[in-house]
Amino acid sequence: MKLKIVTHSGGFHSDELFAIALIKRYISHQVEIIRTRDREQLNKYLYDNKVWVIDVGGQYNDRLKNFDHHQVDFNSKWKGTDILFSSCGLVWNHLRKAGFLNGHSRWVLNEIENKLIKKIDLHDNGRARWSQAIMFKLFNRERQDDTQFHKALEMAEMHLENSIYFICKEESNRSRIDHHQYVCDGDVVVVEDGGFNIVPTLSTLTQAKIVVESKISEEGWSVQSIDSSVETPFSWRGLSGDQLEMVSGLKGLIFAHRSGHLVKALSKDSAIEAAKLMLGECSC
Repeated sequence: MKLKIVTHSGGFHSDELFAIALIKRYISHQVEIIRTRDREQLNKYLYDNKVWVIDVGGQYNDRLKNFDHHQVDFNSKWKGTDILFSSCGLVWNHLRKAGFLNGHSRWVLNEIENKLIKKIDLHDNGRARWSQAIMFKLFNRERQDDTQFHKALEMAEMHLENSIYFICKEESNRSRIDHHQYVCDGDVVVVEDGGFNIVPTLSTLTQAKIVVESKISEEGWSVQSIDSSVETPFSWRGLSGDQLEMVSGLKGLIFAHRSGHLVKALSKDSAIEAAKLMLGECSC
């Protein structure tokens, strides 16, 4: 049996799209979505606690699963802040209190809240701009019909899934920060275990200026500058293969990006040597 979700018809926004995306991810992917502003219909759904009423209906009642925030007397805020909830934050808060989010650590939950949910709430309440909201607003057309709504919802689900994936990977990266090899007094970090999107973590939690990273999918290594002041020698830039090896004096280099921030290499050793040359004089 499909879970019934009711939201408003007409123009749609990030807050109800992501509220529904959260329900689909953490409660049930099998849903029936009804879009209406008809008061008679809404009155029927508002008192059925098996129906989720999102961003419409003029009521916030957690027990009855009514999650509107447009009523004049609504003043519910994120704890310890002046951030008013939108329907997205209300649903998230309900899921968290009810234990549906227990599969995530507290750190991951807080990161999802700060990097996504609160930004949607701030945007929908007109307190700050969430630049990514335009991606969902653009699905609205003259008729603002269900077809366009479901396209936008699908995109919201993908965005939510990707956000959670990246945050969980960041947590994994943070837990392994001490497992990597550090050379050149910590200025170069060597990542051998195929970490995903590890540069933001390294730039935040270490003093490393360059990351030497195994690229499993490319069967090689990358040498990437973390510190913008560290670059490849100008003579390397835009070169590849034999020409790059000749100019650099290093065997096993594949490609040097023209911007000076990235080198590709065949082996770990050649990648580390390239990193040392990028640093210049260094007691490694």
